[in-house]
Amino acid sequence: MKRGNTTLILICLSLLVSGFASGQTLVGKSFSKYATANHNQRKIVRVSTGDIYLTYQDSSEMGYFIRMAKYDSIAGTWSQADSLFPGSCPTMAVSADDNLFIAYLKADSTICFVQKTTGGWTSPVTVSQPNTTNRLPVADVSQNGLLHIIWIETGSTGLESVVYSNSTLAGNVKTIFSDTAHVGINDVAIANSLLYTDDCIYFVYSLDNGYISGFMETCNNGDSITNVFYPYTGDTVVGSFPCLTATFGLGHDVTETYYWIDYGNYSLVRAYLNSTKHYISNPAGGGSEIDTSFCGQIDYLCIDDLASFLGYSFLYVHNSKLYQAFSYVLYYAEVQDTLSYHALFPTIAYKHFNILNTDVAWMEFNGVNYNIFYKRLDKIQQVTSVPDLSENISITAFPNPAKDFVLFNADLKEASECNIIIYNLKGSIIKEFNDQSSGNHHSFSWDLKNISGTRIAAGTYLVKVSCGNKRAARKIVIN
Repeated sequence: MKRGNTTLILICLSLLVSGFASGQTLVGKSFSKYATANHNQRKIVRVSTGDIYLTYQDSSEMGYFIRMAKYDSIAGTWSQADSLFPGSCPTMAVSADDNLFIAYLKADSTICFVQKTTGGWTSPVTVSQPNTTNRLPVADVSQNGLLHIIWIETGSTGLESVVYSNSTLAGNVKTIFSDTAHVGINDVAIANSLLYTDDCIYFVYSLDNGYISGFMETCNNGDSITNVFYPYTGDTVVGSFPCLTATFGLGHDVTETYYWIDYGNYSLVRAYLNSTKHYISNPAGGGSEIDTSFCGQIDYLCIDDLASFLGYSFLYVHNSKLYQAFSYVLYYAEVQDTLSYHALFPTIAYKHFNILNTDVAWMEFNGVNYNIFYKRLDKIQQVTSVPDLSENISITAFPNPAKDFVLFNADLKEASECNIIIYNLKGSIIKEFNDQSSGNHHSFSWDLKNISGTRIAAGTYLVKVSCGNKRAARKIVIN
């Protein structure tokens, strides 16, 4: 892992290299075999200008250090992955007004955070307690701009705990859970509303005996060490790789019930791998979980932001292959693409919310060190005019793009009634069609007018088709 000046030589090579047919971009290299780990540590963030930041760890004879590359949305290019400062295990978070934070481990295992300013990065602020060993920080920013950090702490007696602090509580730590049975804690996840509509923080953790905790929260603005963390009992499950995604304020379909705690339009979903390593999408409030047979046993999992009326994207690794998929939460998931055949530690952007695209990165061993690849994906696939009868629901639309009208067709493997809802990109319902007759084929003609009878504006719209217990979503362009 220590290669001296070889690191500098390799980094100075041309990094903006397009990948093979999949269209990925090589944005950096690393000598650390854990460069983009862990699945809940967010290595990619988007800001409101469209720029994208990607961070990862590297190593040299001097130890671990943190790199960052930036995508300039105007120039359409990635910068060189610059070395920022010594440290490891970085996780990024971004505020509503584009303040960028990195939480990370120092060499002595203290947990710090820094904030990006116009003059560069601030000096590190330590948040962990003295005389402790710490690992796996995860972070998010709430509406009030606070950085919230949760991590696993080992005290001087060897007792492990899940602990919390934030950017106003440096040096003060709130214990969420103490592993008094000495089972071992192996994972933590954190989420705040994707649209920064409140100051609630949600989190789960998992233990070495396979148990994933019930869902917990704090909603007291995060500015006091006396915050109360509320456990939701009855939500403990058996599995691994717990993930969280949450949204509030985006158009919510009240006919669906895939939310844990519903404060008006709030949706929160926990995904994980069950005891047989199959994918489970577990919404708050219960309900049936999705079919676990679609992708077999999974080795690694990370999930994207949630559009509460549709679902969310996720990445998974199966037999070293990296796949993109989309979950309809309570119903099933569909595999959309194969991204890599030799992927390690994929990571996926969470904020700022993007309803159309998913930004992902992963690493691949090149024989000397590790290539860091990036790719932007379509979260919702474009509707086509050619049916795919291999799907449970085949959706077609003609014409697309549409100017005066569009004809939707839904072909089903199993006869059922069918419903189509058209949404704008804010999640508001534009138009709805219902066919209560049970059949294998349904057609809906739309004159491009909304519920009020007004012709809609040009742009991209989302189409959700619900037929029996099957769901599918596509996007369509209106001229």
